[in-house]
Amino acid sequence: MNIASNKENRNMNTECKKCSSSKYVKNGNIRGMQRYKCKECGCNFTNTKLRGCSPEMKALAVLLYSMGKSSFRWLGKLFKVAHTSVYKWIILYAKKIPRPTVPEELREVEIDEMWHFVDSKKNKLWIWKAYSRELKRVVAWVVGKRNVTTFRKLWKIISRDNCTYYTDAWSVYSEVIPRHQHVVGKQHTLSIESNNSNTRHRIARMTRKTKVVSKSEEVCAGHEVRAKGSSPLWAEIERSIS
Repeated sequence: MNIASNKENRNMNTECKKCSSSKYVKNGNIRGMQRYKCKECGCNFTNTKLRGCSPEMKALAVLLYSMGKSSFRWLGKLFKVAHTSVYKWIILYAKKIPRPTVPEELREVEIDEMWHFVDSKKNKLWIWKAYSRELKRVVAWVVGKRNVTTFRKLWKIISRDNCTYYTDAWSVYSEVIPRHQHVVGKQHTLSIESNNSNTRHRIARMTRKTKVVSKSEEVCAGHEVRAKGSSPLWAEIERSIS
């Protein structure tokens, strides 16, 4: 039995599970299996499969979540894991993504706030977005309450001397934006309203009538990076599975 086991081990590509080194020595037995000790990092390991989900599976889950209306629970059933595990994978990838840099040459920007909630509709949350007409995309966003304090956070990011800002008639905007840079009227915010509509259409938890809900403010803050091909998310995923 031991001879057959040793022959099997010699035929397998044994390597350290921590540093992937092929330099190791035998180091006793555990639960009837040969144990090895890595010469490079000192890690003890057995020649068995790694526990947990592979990086490829996690990356695929993130891709499916990013590309369509896949909920955490649906992905959990698909990959046969807890939905909380899928949530942790998404958060892990999201933390690796740097916030987009706002270009200095902004000339025309539309601003609007989009209503949302976390877990329950009692916990209201507002996503404030700034849409560049030249770049035809959202260049900055913040999440928080629907008040002047939250808007000032966004204004600090997008404020430019030679830029014109288009908003609706809500009073908060006129409190912060200089009058000579401010254009008011719903007819001037069609692009960002269209962007809001696309966000609600493409992301399940942003749809108004849905059973899919956001689990944290952190997830909401990263909602814009889910547009296919428009963020570093895709490059990060490709690196993890290559």
